[in-house]
Order: sequence, then structure tokens, then C-alpha cells
Amino acid sequence: MMALSFTTTGRLPEAMRQKFLVVADQMNQLFLLDRYVCLRMGPDGTYRPHIYFGKYKGWDDKFPHQTFAFHVFKVDYISVEGTQPKLVETSVEGSLDGMAMFVGKNHSFAISTPMNHGLKNDCIYFTDTNRHQPPAGSMYGGHDIGIYHCATRTFSDCFYPRDTNKIKKIVPAPMWFTPNESTH
Repeated sequence: MMALSFTTTGRLPEAMRQKFLVVADQMNQLFLLDRYVCLRMGPDGTYRPHIYFGKYKGWDDKFPHQTFAFHVFKVDYISVEGTQPKLVETSVEGSLDGMAMFVGKNHSFAISTPMNHGLKNDCIYFTDTNRHQPPAGSMYGGHDIGIYHCATRTFSDCFYPRDTNKIKKIVPAPMWFTPNESTH
């Protein structure tokens, strides 16, 4: 498992927040998931600023984007007699109630782990969500894949290495398929 300590090199990091609605059909529950992606991550887990080498060499393409954090919220409607129902988000820290969540480019879902052998409970499995095809000369793309362990706030590999020194371009980026009762 890899723990990232997200620090900066003198300036604020260029990061993006991606929002996902995650449905847990088995539990009839809806979640809002925020995924935070550093746009240029160095091998030591620090943000690296863009460097322009000039008209002929262009921009430095040496550092890949990489996910560094997740926040999960449980979404509920609460209604008090005589008032309008209210949407309430409750932060989920350290546990997903034994579920595994899957987020990616195609869709997001959550399933209970006791009936799904080989899955880790209280983890978020994620794939790269960059919707743009990487440029032909790019060293990276489709590579931001892994498993986030909610209890320890750490990352581990999921088929491909998360170590920025070992990342290679994966085209097209992997996607999840949704299991159904006949695939168990």
C-alpha cells in the first residue's frame, strides 16, 4: 500500500475535484463521492509545476495526473412532519459499511463485499476518468487506477502500478462492468 502525503513545492497544487453519484442498489442508498486529482504528481507524492521549455520543445510532460484523496457522503432525505423533505449529506469517514465502491469513466456503483469474493470491503476501486484522448506523444493517459482504503486513507495497486516511476500509457482507459446475479 502506498500512502501519499500531499505537499506542495512552494505554490498551491493544481488539483481538480470530480463528483460522482454512487448507487448501492442492494441497500437502496445513494452516495456522493468527491475524488481529488493532482494534475502533476511527482514520484515523491508532491505537486510539480508546469515548465515551458520554449517554442520547439513545448511543455514538460514528465509528471502524470494522479488521484490523492476521496471524500464520501451518504445522501438521505429527512422529513419532519409539516415541513418539506430536506436533502442531507452525512460525511462517511473510514468505513463504507462493508461495501466496495467502483468509480470510473463509464458509471459508478457500490456492492456488498461479503457475497463478492476477492473484493476488499470499505474500499473505493477507481479507474482513470480523463475523457480526452492523450496526445500521440504523451507518456501518460488512462493510468490513474487503484484501490483507496477508506480506513487507513492509503492507496494500493489494482492491476496496474500506482508508482509514478512505473506508470505507462493505457489506451483506452479501463472501465468497470456491473455484475448481476447470474455472474456470481
